[in-house]
Amino acid sequence: MTQYEAALVKSLSEKYVVYSGQKVTEKVTDVYKRRSAEAKAGHECDETKCLQDVAMAFQSKEGYPFIAIANIRKSGGGYSISLTINDVIEEKSVFAEQKSCKGCDEFGVADVLKTLAGGGAAPAAETPAAQASKGAGGNDVEFAFWNSIKDSTNPAVFEAYLKEYPNGKFAALAKIQMAVKTPAQLAAEKAAAEKAAAEEARITAEKALADKIANPPEGMVYVQQVTGGFFMDKTEVTQEAYQRVIGNNPSKFTGCPNCPVEVVNWDEAAAYCGKVGKRLPTEQEWEYAATSGGKGEVYAGTSDESSVGDYAWYDKNSDKKTHPVGGKKPNGLGLYDMSGNVWEWTDTWYTKEQKARIIRGGAYSGIAFGLRTAYRFYSDPAYRGTAVGFRCAQSP
Repeated sequence: MTQYEAALVKSLSEKYVVYSGQKVTEKVTDVYKRRSAEAKAGHECDETKCLQDVAMAFQSKEGYPFIAIANIRKSGGGYSISLTINDVIEEKSVFAEQKSCKGCDEFGVADVLKTLAGGGAAPAAETPAAQASKGAGGNDVEFAFWNSIKDSTNPAVFEAYLKEYPNGKFAALAKIQMAVKTPAQLAAEKAAAEKAAAEEARITAEKALADKIANPPEGMVYVQQVTGGFFMDKTEVTQEAYQRVIGNNPSKFTGCPNCPVEVVNWDEAAAYCGKVGKRLPTEQEWEYAATSGGKGEVYAGTSDESSVGDYAWYDKNSDKKTHPVGGKKPNGLGLYDMSGNVWEWTDTWYTKEQKARIIRGGAYSGIAFGLRTAYRFYSDPAYRGTAVGFRCAQSP
């Protein structure tokens, strides 16, 4: 402790409870920082002496919170000394005086500080009648109550204080403390906000999916499964569509832009679907869609072999060539040519060795047996044949 601070402490302690260098409230600290910054900006401290601002947080004997700021600077062969005492709660000065000390040394400065500190009168004590008024606060009971709760993190205790002393000396601080949330409250609010955000995101996603299902992408239908679902192209990809996206037409049966594209291997089929924002269907998806949503149809659209020709192009009616897509009846989901016209690549491997991909549906050149929705066949992914094409699927 410097001799200047010691001088202040000794004199002020006659009227105040002095806490030298101790933080009393955050507000006191803020006032000190602000005043200290102002003093430093004004270069009021002597760089050759220990003449920095002396700040002490203290209370009067009646319990009022104050802060004292002493400024000492060299001036005209002597020192200029000032002392200010501020009421932190009311944010006003209760004492301010300045004196000059020409020709003084450090001991002379200390004497002036003692004189100034002795003149810093404490606020008048309240009358017994005023102290008896709980609503106004200021009595020993109130101070004891406040001291017992001031370090609490529970807003309820400050609410209780305000209920007992609505105009108490510490009412302003109590209101501030009530607004400070505990870690548990902050965590609970964060969890509630995250839960609300997740619920909002879920509702938004469900609404978006419902809208998409009600208005599926052009040329596709939604296939609802027990849980979830997917979109499937109504028809096999045509030569015209493939030419537009990829830039060439590898098909044998040209001159028919609306006929299914063929002579495409698995990689080429998958690449096309990817370019249009889709994918190849899995074997399970293909079969579920072919049977009109798991209805167990033997052929796509019918279980009666005598009516297969109404739904499919195959060896008995195709004239050994492909035909424009959508020329036969669709199955129950509105999907065309799931049986016949061309085999369709799926995204599923035939064996664990991953040497062949599943193709489904049969082709223009096949017999009715190969058109069955349960019939499985496979091919090397690099294979390009005049009887193999594809259609795309899309996840919601």
